[in-house]
Parts: sequence; structure tokens; C-alpha cells
Amino acid sequence: MPDKKESMSIFQLIPKIMGEINPIAKDKKNQQQSYSYRGVDQVMNELSPLLATHGVFPIMKALGPLTQTEVVSKNGGKGWHTTRTYEIFLYGPDGSSVSGVMDGEAVDYGDKSVGKCSSYAYRDFLLKTFVIPTAEPKDTDADSHELKPEKEEPKRPKATKIAIQKMVDRVMLGEDDNIELDDDFRAVNEGENSILEKAEAALDLSAAQVVLIQDAYRKHNSPE
Repeated sequence: MPDKKESMSIFQLIPKIMGEINPIAKDKKNQQQSYSYRGVDQVMNELSPLLATHGVFPIMKALGPLTQTEVVSKNGGKGWHTTRTYEIFLYGPDGSSVSGVMDGEAVDYGDKSVGKCSSYAYRDFLLKTFVIPTAEPKDTDADSHELKPEKEEPKRPKATKIAIQKMVDRVMLGEDDNIELDDDFRAVNEGENSILEKAEAALDLSAAQVVLIQDAYRKHNSPE
């Protein structure tokens, strides 16, 4: 009589294995870019006994050509940036299978970029297929970051009715310090647009208030 476990399909065994996996902590450190990760050896050490117990085994197949680009480190060392796409299969004891396509990528300054590339794809497939938890105490999305804007705009006072009326009066009289209407100013032909720019720089004007300033300027400069 066949063992009950051996008659189970890969689709039944994956959830069983997921329930038996221990969390794998991100205790490896990338020294160059300062981030933590889970290495392929950690994943294989945790999963290998469980796969064997349940009669599951993986097969990895390369898809398409290997792509390699020569790179140079900031210290002048030469290496290879390697990429390749793989399909990884998981077979159950009843012959059923499931597969996933993963991209592998690695940079190495020796002769190991090809092996690292396939290991990256294999590890990524196992992590995602078995939804292997981390030992993190909290979700990384729990942190929020407020970034400082590249350039802070200076705050300008809101234009009140009294302030805008004073502005209009000064425009009409040509007496405002911020909006100069003397002969030298008009001689350089800066005109109406500059008047508006200077007004908007002095106060946070609404569209209606800009029109009011514009009308005042036109009245002031219209021929009698």
C-alpha cells in the first residue's frame, strides 16, 4: 500500500512545507551598499531537510542566453555584471510539478558572477514560493520618512483687503517701495509684467487681486 505522503501533489505539499518553515533572519550584510539580506545558503539549509522529508525536489533550467557586461569598481577593479533568466521547477512525489520564471543578476570581480547569478534566481524563487518569513520584529512599511524639499519657498503674507487696497493706492500714486514707478523705472520699459511680478513678490495675491493691481497700473499710466 503506497504511503499517504507519497500520493500528495506538489500543490498540497507546498502549503505543508510553508507551515513548517522557521523564519530566516536578514543577518547577512552587504558592506558596499549597507543593506541586510538572506543568503542562498541560509535558505537552502532551512528548506533542504523539509523538501527531503516531503519528497519534493527542485530542477533549475536556464532560459535564453547569458548576458555579461564588463564593469569597473571605484577602486579600479575589473569584474562582470551577469544576468540570465531561469525557470525553476518543484516536483512532488506523485510526479506533479509547479514552476516559476526568475531573473538572476550578479556582479563579481573574480570568476563567480555566473554562479552568483543562478543562486540569486534560485534563492528568490524559494523565498517567494514558500513565502519564507523573516525574523523582523516589525514591517519595514511601518516607518515613514518626511523628506526635506530641495528648495524651500519663502513664506509670504496673505493679501488682505486693506493690504491690497494700500498696494493699489501706492501703485496709482507711484509711491510704493516694492513697485517703483519713477521715470528711471519706466525708461527701461519693464512695463506691466514687471509691475505684476513685483506685486506678487510682495504679497501672496489671488488672481482677482492681480487684476486689480493691473487695472490700477493701467489707469496710472493711461494718457489723459
